Amino acid sequence: MRAGLLSLLLITATLLFLSTMPVAEESEELVRAELATVGLDRYSGAPVALLREPDSGKVVPIFIGVVEAQSILQGLHEINSPRPMTHDLLAATIRKLGAELLSVQVHDLRNGTYYGRLLLRQDNGETIEIDTRPSDGLALAVRLGARIEVSTRILRADLDFDFQAPEGSQDVVQAAGITVVSATGELREEMGFPDDPGVLVSNTRAGARDQGLRPGDLIIAVNEQRPNSPLAFLEAIRTTDEGEKARIRFWRDGEEQEIEISTDVPEPDTTERERL
Repeated sequence: MRAGLLSLLLITATLLFLSTMPVAEESEELVRAELATVGLDRYSGAPVALLREPDSGKVVPIFIGVVEAQSILQGLHEINSPRPMTHDLLAATIRKLGAELLSVQVHDLRNGTYYGRLLLRQDNGETIEIDTRPSDGLALAVRLGARIEVSTRILRADLDFDFQAPEGSQDVVQAAGITVVSATGELREEMGFPDDPGVLVSNTRAGARDQGLRPGDLIIAVNEQRPNSPLAFLEAIRTTDEGEKARIRFWRDGEEQEIEISTDVPEPDTTERERL
């Protein structure tokens, strides 16, 4: 009896000791991604942001709220509100305090909920992490030009969604540092564009800008695919062969020109847009 009781006490003590030991967390690997666009999930009707990860070619859905979706779209379109909205206010506060938003990290997905954090560098050089909803982080990233990183665990997740792009002037895509919108009939007439399928460049960054692409150009082909919508442009960039550059043919001032650009996520711009 005593031997059995002693054994039970030893087992209990061992279990209690093990329960107090720290559990090693799964190593977390983050990779660069690019905020591509915002639209709706046809299944649920919920707003969804798409992140493009260039190495795998995957597009990752991040389900967000309606207000955050509108805020991100405003940032992609570079629309300045007459008065600062919530994300404009927070972006201005970060700047005024002399801090820098280094990156927005979407680092976990648990029970259908995405988890994110901001990596901020203060004016004294100290780096701090702040918990955030990914939707708020993405709205800040598009305003402050911060890096976006996503966990490889989320990349491996099999997420069921059916993306529907916004209609009309709300439709916008950013891929490989090129922001494009639909080339509507009114715009075509105003800018003298040909009737060929294509998308209008509204902004450029890094490599695309260095290669001479600029706002107002009409992209008529990507790797010989003719994008008739911003989402088709994203698909052409996304499916570029790994290690290859995207061949972009565009129309400007009555002439066709062609450039090659990397499909990697460009580095953030060092100059920030003053929105307020």
